Amino acid sequence: MNGVKHALYWLLHRTRVRRVLERVSLAKNLYDGWRRPHPFDREFGTDTSGVVSLADLRRETPGDQFREDSMHQYSGSQPSIVRRALQSLPDMTGFTFVDQGCGKGRPLLVASEFPFREIIGVDLSEGLLKIARSNADAIRQRFPGRTPITLTQGLAHHLIPENDRVVFFQYNSFLHSGVIEFLRRLEDKLANPASDVFFVYYNPVCGDLFDNSPKLSRWFAASLPYDRAELGFGPDIEDSVVIWQGVPNRRPARPGAHRRIIVVDPRYRADVEKSAS
Repeated sequence: MNGVKHALYWLLHRTRVRRVLERVSLAKNLYDGWRRPHPFDREFGTDTSGVVSLADLRRETPGDQFREDSMHQYSGSQPSIVRRALQSLPDMTGFTFVDQGCGKGRPLLVASEFPFREIIGVDLSEGLLKIARSNADAIRQRFPGRTPITLTQGLAHHLIPENDRVVFFQYNSFLHSGVIEFLRRLEDKLANPASDVFFVYYNPVCGDLFDNSPKLSRWFAASLPYDRAELGFGPDIEDSVVIWQGVPNRRPARPGAHRRIIVVDPRYRADVEKSAS
């Protein structure tokens, strides 16, 4: 049955089929899985599902900080893809995890499965942060031994922890202008020889900026499939993740790390080629 389900979703997401069905009022709901309650929430009693538009975010964000040209609506990443991306990293004991534009906090909850020293989420939206705090509390009560999650309101690309060992995570939270600002601060941090940094970019639409940085090199690149249970709870059946590490490299890159990034939509989606170039 699982094989049939996967084959069905693969068929529905073939380019020509999708282009047709997205124009049909009822069928187009097949591609709006973000709005459905995610299995992750049903399992853990959390609230990370749904979509929050930029218009809604604007209403609850300080006017001098809201920048529509560098932000996205809220929608949740797939837990299985975040988990596989973090599993590709070396031992994370002693590292700080930072989710840039954490929204309701789904990647933070996944990160709590790993031995990070501290886990930090930052977002401009107080409304989303309120939900993220509730989610963090739910996970803390269920798994009291995990690293606590700290949440803060502010500009995601401005937060650079003092810890030398950091994993930054971003689910395409902001566009070129925000990425450029963050990259400038990240390169300043990497000027310290003690820095040991990874940047995990889920849906890397601005990946070229990181590839062009003399302070970063590729660690990992792959197009990762949704777990079968997640099919229908997002707009696709797979997503791409690229990870960079700070220069000089402390560890050899993973096989396929230099796969080419293919920008499908400069605002919303980038793919990674299937075989290494």
